Amino acid sequence: CRAAGAAEAHVLPLDLADETAPRKLVAAAEELMGGIDVLVLNHIIGFFQKWGAHSSPDLPYARTVLQVNLLSYIALATTALPVLEQSRGTVVVVSSFAGKMPTPFTTVYAAAKHGLHGFFGGLRQDLWYARSNVSITVCVLGAFSTPRFHDNVKSALRLPSLPATQAAECIVDSALLRAREAYCPSAMRVAAILAPLFPQSFEALFRMVHNESGLEA
Repeated sequence: CRAAGAAEAHVLPLDLADETAPRKLVAAAEELMGGIDVLVLNHIIGFFQKWGAHSSPDLPYARTVLQVNLLSYIALATTALPVLEQSRGTVVVVSSFAGKMPTPFTTVYAAAKHGLHGFFGGLRQDLWYARSNVSITVCVLGAFSTPRFHDNVKSALRLPSLPATQAAECIVDSALLRAREAYCPSAMRVAAILAPLFPQSFEALFRMVHNESGLEA
């Protein structure tokens, strides 16, 4: 952050599976920075997992994934809303194409991402009725070259990854524009429109680009 020009940066390690973490984070932001202008929600655990009669679904872990990938987003945004109201702030929710249409081996991950679109789309409506100054931006991201991608995702996808800096720029630009929704790469916007119209074709396409042998059993 400092290298990119930030006057100051603070690191606060938290376990977002802990339901008290959102309150601690918002309180720390108020104390250290005097408030919040932009709240970027971009934390996940889990990703690929086989789910079915011939696999071994882990229900306790699924609950943890939903707590971190969905419920903590809801808690953070809800806790921060009074602070964001004061700054006419923005909530940026980082999602993925799995939040638009489920992809293979992403059952719980996709459930959380769909939940983000449902909750924050509804929250946007509620804020309108409340005449709120807070805006909601949802960023739908593709595959980006991060350490986590290389460790957990790359072997299961037959897709090239884009530079992580491109995703960061998309998130920052959409926050500054207070955009309703942003896609990176932008071609995914077309796919998001077409996928509900031709679901079977897109399901077949998704199966082609996923590599089952790259998954752990």
